Amino acid sequence: MQRSVLGSSSLRTTWQAAEKHKVSAFFDYNPTCFCDRSNFEQIQSPEATDNWYNKPNTLMQLTWKAPVTSRLFLQANTTIYRLILNEREQFRYGTDDNVIPALDQTLAIYYRALVQSPTLNMGLEKHSTELYRASANYVTSFHNAKVGFERRHGLRTGDYRSHGGSIQVGTRNFVPFQITEVATPFLYLDEMKADGGVFAGDDWTLKRVTVSPGVRWEYLIGRVPAQSVPAGPFVPARTYAAVEDVPNWRDVSPRFAAAWDVFGDGKTAIKGTWGRYVAGEQVGPTRSDNPQAQTIVSVTRNWTDTNGNFIIDCDMNNRFQNGECQQVNNLNFGLNNPSATQFDPSVISGYGKRSYSWEQTIQFERQLSSNVSGTVG
Repeated sequence: MQRSVLGSSSLRTTWQAAEKHKVSAFFDYNPTCFCDRSNFEQIQSPEATDNWYNKPNTLMQLTWKAPVTSRLFLQANTTIYRLILNEREQFRYGTDDNVIPALDQTLAIYYRALVQSPTLNMGLEKHSTELYRASANYVTSFHNAKVGFERRHGLRTGDYRSHGGSIQVGTRNFVPFQITEVATPFLYLDEMKADGGVFAGDDWTLKRVTVSPGVRWEYLIGRVPAQSVPAGPFVPARTYAAVEDVPNWRDVSPRFAAAWDVFGDGKTAIKGTWGRYVAGEQVGPTRSDNPQAQTIVSVTRNWTDTNGNFIIDCDMNNRFQNGECQQVNNLNFGLNNPSATQFDPSVISGYGKRSYSWEQTIQFERQLSSNVSGTVG
């Protein structure tokens, strides 16, 4: 059964730097442990579960506000987020790095040590995100205009490894029959180089009608920094050049809203909106184009444990049949994978290539009494 240990500490402060300048700061620290964590779709013995620590897990915000005049209001803020995901084995059950994990495919039981995906086993992930925003509002009796920009930068690094010397064993009724060799370590670097936009909008009131036109120019640029990966038990040291512009998207998204006070008494209104919205993206396309994700990272080979000692009596660096081991199922292990996802350059670069949706709404509102209203939309 999973145990969750959650912590939370926060601090908020405000400084009136001058008559028209206020600065506020917020800091939040949330260390967590999802202990004895198991996949509820699988049966796992205690030593095959893991502890997932989120520490540190911090959020920092700094905001500046300035009502410069009765009509002009300026605001800027920054948000910095830091998270480390540390997935660890269950040392308290006597498991160490040398224990080879096993999956019994007949009984669907994971045992001996932590078993996960060959491509993402235990490891350390670091997430870092920085967001910057600034805007200006100009208000008159007929207009409420707003312009601004925002920009976000993020970096995700992953250092993944496997138990038992990058080996996993498959059994049937606890009798070994197969070995999986994994090309660990994996050192992934994925960078959101820039994600943001520039926007402008206005609320324009004319008698009983208020219209709100706006437009947003948006961009998202991802890249894979250059990577150097040390040698593992079955693969040599690897070096990968940087991959730029995965993706490099640009979009122009118009938006419009309107509200009509039907009778001029503020009790009956018809409202509508229409706009284009791009899909939220992180580093999915970037990870898919990471050179390490384009390689064959695991192979299987049949194994007959002839003496029943659960020791693999063969040279596993010899990919052909030898000792108790048969030939691996793919001799291109550790090399480029031709079946990996390949993006057409025209899909990951240019205007209008990012996923988006159009949204339209319309609704009728009526105040029925002093404390009752109805809406149909």
